[in-house]
Amino acid sequence: MVKDFTTNSETEFPDHSVNYSFDYNDEVVICLDINKGRLGCSILDCHTQTLKLLNRDYSLNLPSAPLQSAPNELSGLLDDLYLVIKSLIWECSATLCLLSLRLEENLYSFIKKACAEINCRIELQATNSFKKTDLLNAQSLNDNRSMSLLCGIVESVDNSTEITGSTVRCILTNYKKHAELDDLNTYSSGRTHDISNPILHVESIDLSNVLLIDENTLKSLQILPIFKKTGTDKTIGKRDMSILELLNHVSNGYSKNILKSWLLAPLRKKKEIETRYDVVDIFLGKNNSLFFEEIQEIFKGFPDLFNILKQLQHGNESVTIWTNLVQFLERAIRLTDCLSKLDIVSTSENLIRRIISNVDLTVFKTLLRKVKQTIDFETSKYNKEIVLIEGINERLDQHKLIYNELEVILTEIAKQAENDLFQNLMERNVSPDMTRDKIVNAVYIPQLGYLVTVDSVIQELSDITTQLGWNEVFRTNTDLFYKNEAVLQLDQKYGDIYASISDLEVEVLHSLQECVIKERLKLMEYFQLFAQLEVLVSFAYISQRNGYVRPELSEDECVLDIKSGRHPLYENIVDTYIPNDLELLGGSFDDTSWSREGNKRIGIITGANASGKSVFLIQTGLIVYLAHIGCFVPCDSARIGLVDRILTRTRTQDTVSLLKSSFELDSLQMARCLSQMSKKSLILIDEFGKGTDIIDGPSLFGAIIQQLAESKDCPRVLACTHFHELFNTDVLDEAFPGVNYYMTQVLLNQAHISSSRDTLCKNVGITFLYRIKEGISRQSFGVYCAKICGIKESIVKRAEELTSIRNDGYDVIDYCRRLSKDELTIFQNNQEIIKKFLCWDLDLDYTLTEKELRQKLASILNECGTLENEEYQP
Repeated sequence: MVKDFTTNSETEFPDHSVNYSFDYNDEVVICLDINKGRLGCSILDCHTQTLKLLNRDYSLNLPSAPLQSAPNELSGLLDDLYLVIKSLIWECSATLCLLSLRLEENLYSFIKKACAEINCRIELQATNSFKKTDLLNAQSLNDNRSMSLLCGIVESVDNSTEITGSTVRCILTNYKKHAELDDLNTYSSGRTHDISNPILHVESIDLSNVLLIDENTLKSLQILPIFKKTGTDKTIGKRDMSILELLNHVSNGYSKNILKSWLLAPLRKKKEIETRYDVVDIFLGKNNSLFFEEIQEIFKGFPDLFNILKQLQHGNESVTIWTNLVQFLERAIRLTDCLSKLDIVSTSENLIRRIISNVDLTVFKTLLRKVKQTIDFETSKYNKEIVLIEGINERLDQHKLIYNELEVILTEIAKQAENDLFQNLMERNVSPDMTRDKIVNAVYIPQLGYLVTVDSVIQELSDITTQLGWNEVFRTNTDLFYKNEAVLQLDQKYGDIYASISDLEVEVLHSLQECVIKERLKLMEYFQLFAQLEVLVSFAYISQRNGYVRPELSEDECVLDIKSGRHPLYENIVDTYIPNDLELLGGSFDDTSWSREGNKRIGIITGANASGKSVFLIQTGLIVYLAHIGCFVPCDSARIGLVDRILTRTRTQDTVSLLKSSFELDSLQMARCLSQMSKKSLILIDEFGKGTDIIDGPSLFGAIIQQLAESKDCPRVLACTHFHELFNTDVLDEAFPGVNYYMTQVLLNQAHISSSRDTLCKNVGITFLYRIKEGISRQSFGVYCAKICGIKESIVKRAEELTSIRNDGYDVIDYCRRLSKDELTIFQNNQEIIKKFLCWDLDLDYTLTEKELRQKLASILNECGTLENEEYQP
């Protein structure tokens, strides 16, 4: 029985009271809560201090009595809820998930599994953590839009965001708890901003604008990498084996995170998708080709500004950090200037226009001028430490001048001290066995100041130094260190010069750092815009390189019309790729009588094994998918009705951990597709039913297609099958309404075919054309496929015989039961032997010897002629 996941009863969970270490700069905290039949969610990205939250609580559309509802209906609701939750967790790449203690056990187990797949921790929160309001009042956002958005959602008048508002309170409560525990333990975890104000920006999440994709679809369409390249497989090399790898031409980790979030949450609204198309179109415009090349060059090696700001806030100032900052500022100025020169034909608002109108170049130029006027990068790079330019601080320049002259000053002091010392030694008639220049020296040691050093070989120094008025500071095995009147004067005049220089340099760098941090919010905002632009530059680059085109989108038509479509991954692997067309014209989404008007929403593909059916299936799904993330698509033209989900039953996810058969797993996938679909969905089905017997499999597949075709809310469906028997009856004949039939073409070499029977059973002389045309294929050429894959010749020959018998109209079992003439003769002889043997009364011959018994048995066998004209010799 499925439990009620809306119950408020407390559930026994593992102890999560442990205080995990909390990264105040890079943590991504997601809080989920389900209450009153609604899902609330908010996400805090500590890296950017951005809070994202649902613009409306997600309604679960529960029946009035869930436990008394139909199991399939409740299962569909659960699948939909799980899909939404997993999408939210994966899209933001959460590192910490906050859950209420009242969460139902089954749902907790699912979330725990989803978090484990991306190494996200879980902390359970008490119910009162979702009710505290005082922390909200303490937030000071950097713009009025964010403030109004936060207040509008947390303090919703119509309670439409009540659950989401409570998750915001929980995130802030948890954040404060970690901070207080860290302060109590005198451990700040690298905190660089005020804990009372962790939020600077607020953004809303609109689930109605997200195309939901489950894990099966991600794997089936190869959106994310499913294995790591080891470099040993020469067939793979540097080729792209996933959409993420195909589109990943970005320079830094933050841009890649944006790309990944776009891949995990494609858009559904035409206006927002076409806004991305417009940017790609601008880059690919003929008048902008030179500027596009320059923009690509600018983005190569584009530094991660967030990491730079993080290091500066931590005080980790190094030559590399400041060099990266200068590189960012220079490239940002070049990029903004280059964007302003683009020929923008479209009048619609897009990312390029936002950057041109919002980015203030004076911020970049002012910071760049200050940094370059402060740090000498050439000398710093050579010395491998920060060197400041002369003239930025008068006191610092004076101290450096003195520091540089210290060698001359100390040499004079050492010479005078040496003269005094040797004069005293000569008065005592002492001649040290060393040259004079190795005995006395003067040095400067930071924090100890200026000192006179004397070689320890000189005897009776204590009396001499006391007479000279020198005070010993410390000694080593080789030298003794003293303070005399001359070095004391240096201490008073110059002090600890090196420390003073260091302090002044720190003061200058700190002032420069404050100038950068002061503009932190603007820099972060601009960098986010640049990172989004870089992803679109990657889309444009791939579209230009591979010949993609802008698709035509429709919000009202249930259409999928693709001309010369190609697989975006396979076309880069094979030497030649054959493009194919697909046409599913299903009328309006709201047309409940669509099938009676001659519209087609279902496509069924038949054809030989290894002829490209599955590739065509996945290729179609990828074209639709790319269109929804805002990328151009690999075809000559495409007209696509927007979809809300892409559902797949294409791969059997075998695993011993589930203790389920392959067909059971296939059926679960199929059930999820049918329960989650809507009239705007796209379903891809690859040979469902092949894992069971020859009656149940075709029956299930045919029943599914028939029910979908008769539904008034039928989605677009593309299915492959080898169940040819369905097309020989009235189940799915060519006149079946709502279904379009496609087949893969093969070329039969007539020179190798002697009869129609050879064509059907031996499958010789076949050439796969990998081209799709309308129609139904009656043959799969499975024996030929097995033959070219290396199955033994004897097995192939027997399979050809059985196929020939079946194609001649015989029942294989009945036919194989028949005996040949030779087999019948042997059978009759054996029967005679058995009869004679049974008639032999051994009791009467008990007196016979062993030899006589053998002779009698031989006579029976020889009489029946079973030994093929050879007499049996006893």
